[in-house]
Amino acid sequence: MLELSKLIYQRHDRADMKLKLAETYLKLGEIGMETEQYDQAMTDLSHCLSIQQHSLQADDRRLAETLYQMGLACTYARRYDSAVAHYRSAVAVIQAKIDRLALVIAGEIPPDPTENGDGFYTPLELAEREIKELETLLPDILAKIDDVKDEQGEADKVKIMMQETVAPSTSNFGSRLHDGTAALGFKSVSMVSEQPVNNISHLVRKKRKSEDALTDKPDPEKRQKMSDDSASKSSSRESSRQLATSDNSEMPATVPDLTPEKITSTDTLSSQDESHQTEKANT
Repeated sequence: MLELSKLIYQRHDRADMKLKLAETYLKLGEIGMETEQYDQAMTDLSHCLSIQQHSLQADDRRLAETLYQMGLACTYARRYDSAVAHYRSAVAVIQAKIDRLALVIAGEIPPDPTENGDGFYTPLELAEREIKELETLLPDILAKIDDVKDEQGEADKVKIMMQETVAPSTSNFGSRLHDGTAALGFKSVSMVSEQPVNNISHLVRKKRKSEDALTDKPDPEKRQKMSDDSASKSSSRESSRQLATSDNSEMPATVPDLTPEKITSTDTLSSQDESHQTEKANT
């Protein structure tokens, strides 16, 4: 809704529309503070202040209100120096307003045309009433300035304490680490790095290469044993061959054929011989 109102008021150049636009920016700034969007709130309040400075008198109360809201936004954002500056500017505007109203009451200057009265009070009575209101506001704003200064002082103390706490801890961290590791029986990193590195290559067991097995020569006893073994194996093989040869020589040169056809033919011949011998005997 406020964004839509802002767009509508921005299209007009009349003084009253500009003041309406300033009020819209003021409301947007208050909403920004409620939602903790302090940067956006400061932007909206700055637009409001710029419009009011071009459209209002320097001692207008609306300027003081805007400056006070800007001080609050800076306080919430922990921009203490800017907050104090805005609060003091608001006090200056209010004090200027009080001074001018006092001159009006004294009759030294005429009252502002917008302060001619509302039908119930005269301009002088209105001036007196406004002075009382403004004088009650000044102590509150001044107290706000003191609160901001105290808060800034506390923040600075905390920052200094943090720096003093962190700096010694980081500087003594190395010594405490050294003492702690020494108490536990360990060596610190610096102590280990300062000692020379020992060569432990002789402790590493290396795998023999295949070439070494091929190039290694047996001793004379092993060589003689190997020769004897080979000779005995050769003689055994020779004896086996000779035995096989002698067995073959004892076997008949020809083996009779014992197939069924051969056996039948032999039996036939033997029967013929017997019959022939019988005929001879009878003759």
